[in-house]
Amino acid sequence: MQELQTGGRYQISAGQRAAMGELGGESATEDECSKAIRDFYTEENYLIDTHTAVAAAVAGKTQQLKHK
Repeated sequence: MQELQTGGRYQISAGQRAAMGELGGESATEDECSKAIRDFYTEENYLIDTHTAVAAAVAGKTQQLKHK
């Protein structure tokens, strides 16, 4: 982590990269996050924060893509 602090970046080894598998990225809109918060509260009676809502919304999108 010293490399990140002094050089502003962190590089992983080829072995670490291979162990990670495929990387991807996704985002969620405010409406998708609001829906995730609402749905989670309705279904689980638990209020999630906005960062968790992004993860929940993205997970939902990812699952939908896998089922197509």
